[in-house]
Amino acid sequence: MTEPIIEAVDVVKQFPIRGRLGTSKALLTAVDHVTLSIHPGETVALVGESGSGKSTLGRVLLDLEKPTSGEVRFRGQGLESLTGPARQDYRRNVQVVFQDTGSSLNPRHDIATSVGLGLRYNLGLGQKVADAKSHELLRLVGLDPDSFASRSPLELSGGQRQRVAIARAMASDPDFIVADEAVSALDVSVRAQVLMVMKRLQVTRDLAYLFITHDLGVVRTVSERVVVLYLGQVVNSGPTDDVFGRPSHPYTKALLEAATVPDPAVRGRERIRLSGDIPSPINPPSGCRFHTRCPLARERCRTEAPELRAIRPGVETRCHFPEEVTAMTAEVAGS
Repeated sequence: MTEPIIEAVDVVKQFPIRGRLGTSKALLTAVDHVTLSIHPGETVALVGESGSGKSTLGRVLLDLEKPTSGEVRFRGQGLESLTGPARQDYRRNVQVVFQDTGSSLNPRHDIATSVGLGLRYNLGLGQKVADAKSHELLRLVGLDPDSFASRSPLELSGGQRQRVAIARAMASDPDFIVADEAVSALDVSVRAQVLMVMKRLQVTRDLAYLFITHDLGVVRTVSERVVVLYLGQVVNSGPTDDVFGRPSHPYTKALLEAATVPDPAVRGRERIRLSGDIPSPINPPSGCRFHTRCPLARERCRTEAPELRAIRPGVETRCHFPEEVTAMTAEVAGS
C-alpha cells in the first residue's frame, strides 16, 4: 500500500471552558486519542452524531486547529515541522469543502473571482491565465462559465454553490479534500449530481477525501472505509461494507437502524435504538462511554473502559461484547 497522504496519530483536542473571570473552569475533550490514516485516491467517511468530534478532527487535519497532543502528518512529515516551501505545499494540497456555501463564498466576489483566487495566490498564475483556468474548472463541475462566471453566489441555488465550492477547492490541484457535510443540505437529486462530480474528479486526479457526514446513505455510496466516532473516540472502523454489513459496536448498529428502512419486513424486528442525548464531553461517563444509552450494557461496561481492538482483518471496535452485536445482525439477516 502507498504511503498515507495524511495521518492523525493519537490526536487529542481539548478546549478550555472559561468561567466568569476568564479562568479555566473545565476542559472539553472534543477529540480523544484518535489515530487515522488516508491514502491517495481513497475516500474515508467519518460518521457520528452532532457533538461526536467529527468537524473538530477535520479542522485539526486542515491545521485550522492545533492538537492538544498527538500529531498530524502530511506525507509522513509532522505539520509542526513544515516551514517555507513545505508548508506552502501542504496548504496547496489540502483543501476543504464546507457545508455552508452561503457563508464560505464571498458575496462581493463573482464566481470566477472566487474560483480564481486560489489559482493566483496558491499557484502564482496571472489574472488572464487564472480566469481561463477558473472557466475550465467551472466546466469540470458542470457549470457553463458563460452563464455563471459573472454571477454572485447569492444568485445561485444550493447545488450550484456547492459545485462552485468544489471547483474552488480543486483550483490548487490538491491531493486531499475534507468534505464537511458537503452535500447534507442538498436535495436528493442535486446531492447525487454533486457526488458524481466529486467521484469523477477523484478518479481522474487520484484525489483522497475525508467525508464528514451523518448521512449513512452517502457513506455507502462514496467511501471505501468508515470511522465511527462517539464522544471524541473511535468506536468502530473498517471497510464500509464490513462495518455496515456486520456492525460490531452497538452504536454503529443503532446509527444504521435509525436510518430509514425501506423493507417493511425488517421493521419491528429486534433493534438497538438510540435513547437520550449524547453525554457531555466535559464529564464523560466512566467505563464504556456508550453504556448510558446501550441496551446491552452490563456492569463491566459501566466500570471498565474497552480498548479499541482488531476483531477481523482491517476492522476495529471499542466494545466488550462485539460478537453479540454482530450475532444480532446475523439473526435479522437470516430471519
